[in-house]
Amino acid sequence: MSEMGGIIEFALVAMFALGWAILEWQGRRLDRKRAEREARNTEVSGASTEASGTAASPARSGGENGSATGSHA
Repeated sequence: MSEMGGIIEFALVAMFALGWAILEWQGRRLDRKRAEREARNTEVSGASTEASGTAASPARSGGENGSATGSHA
């Protein structure tokens, strides 16, 4: 019965290591996907900005309060 303790401990450590490896793999995969998505969005926004000639700014598009003329403070 004392040999079972060693096997159980080994299995526990092995499962922990396997779980850690799976999480690392998934994290790297998701990081690659996010980097590709951000690169694609940068290319798309860069192309649309170049086509229009100007970048949209909050002051030109009305800002956060929705007034196109700016603040009256």
